[in-house]
Amino acid sequence: MATAGVELRFTVGTKVQCKTGHGEDGWSNGTIIKLWYREERWPAGRLAPYQIKLDDGRLIFAPLDDDRVIREPTGLLKDGKLPVTVLTGFLGAGKTTLLNYILKANHGRRYAVIENEVGQVGIDNQLLKDGYGQKTEESITLLDNGCLCCTVRDDLVKAIKDIVEAAKAKEKAEPGGKKALDGILIETTGIADPGPICKTFYGDPFVSNYCKIDGVITVVDSVHFIEQLTRERSAGAVNESAQQVAFAD
Repeated sequence: MATAGVELRFTVGTKVQCKTGHGEDGWSNGTIIKLWYREERWPAGRLAPYQIKLDDGRLIFAPLDDDRVIREPTGLLKDGKLPVTVLTGFLGAGKTTLLNYILKANHGRRYAVIENEVGQVGIDNQLLKDGYGQKTEESITLLDNGCLCCTVRDDLVKAIKDIVEAAKAKEKAEPGGKKALDGILIETTGIADPGPICKTFYGDPFVSNYCKIDGVITVVDSVHFIEQLTRERSAGAVNESAQQVAFAD
């Protein structure tokens, strides 16, 4: 434990990593919510320099102000969890056109792209490759096994893990260089329900430790949207268009 009055390294609101024995490499992400924390059952004068609220909601304290116990986030998590944007919309609405524009734009950011294809020919994937060829910062992972929904969610988890591990390896190989990854973009198929995709980021410990849902963007075809929204469906079938719009930010 520490002694009150000693100057501490961090202030309330600072994002930190704590040695908890859980999470990646035994470190968990959190935010400092109180300085010089104590509990009633502790002996008089006993204080912990920090109380921290972990990203999973747990409250803990750091017994020492030491890098072995609490430290600044490093590597991919230096600026917090990786933001993930889900790009959805019905078939032909223009999702890939928007995504291809993002990949071509000179914004200086590095994105990983997870694209989902249903058909045998990955036409959208070819468009992405055309754009990707002009910039080397982005990486593309193609999931060619159906909709990104609960039945294939494990494949999404694997794709995210592969992307994170590749980015971590790149940062180790280039210490002190540019951040290896700024975010992840997921383009769903036109018939995908975004709900199960978003749940993935709360259900897998590795994914929830590194990533957070930053937003859901739904692209709508203004000419055909009403028709897509109101077309007849079999009993119990999901109205994908309605779900996609409902999940949009």
